[in-house]
Amino acid sequence: MTTIEYGATIEVLGKPKEHVEGMLKSILQKLKEDDRFILKESKVHEATLQEGTELFATFMEVELKTEGVDNITGFCFDFMPSSIEIAAPSELKLSAADYSAYLNDLQAKLHQVDMLAKQMKMERDMNASNLAALLKNNILVLLNNNKLTIEQLAGFTGVNADKLADYLDKLIDMGKIDLDGEKYTRIQGV
Repeated sequence: MTTIEYGATIEVLGKPKEHVEGMLKSILQKLKEDDRFILKESKVHEATLQEGTELFATFMEVELKTEGVDNITGFCFDFMPSSIEIAAPSELKLSAADYSAYLNDLQAKLHQVDMLAKQMKMERDMNASNLAALLKNNILVLLNNNKLTIEQLAGFTGVNADKLADYLDKLIDMGKIDLDGEKYTRIQGV
């Protein structure tokens, strides 16, 4: 197997500053503990506030050694570098069997990412559906024997009045509530 030397840049963006810096230190620690890689050098940069946002960004530059292109692929999936540059060797030669193994490893990792993305989408959709049901029930309970303005409903539900207006229109279309002037009421018996 070919020893490959390469450099990479790993970036972290978020808030607060301490969390961002802590995440980068955690990534560096995981990299040091990973037996697939020999960390030759690392340089961590201080987190800075990004102009026009409340987010902090930091990055580190690392120089590594590993055996085989499959480990570089693993590095890319596991550590998500923003850039990577192979320093040595200047050419990589792979046999058909090695290239097939590399592609199969790449496909396995892609399938893992795809499965995780599908699972997260399913969970997100379920959470959105549950939140919509909770909001509907909350509004109906609030309007049970009460007449409330959109501002009052926004205050009770914690949902911005602009976003709540669209949802209240849907409840009117469903025949669950009615708008009398500026006050919403629950249609009784529904």
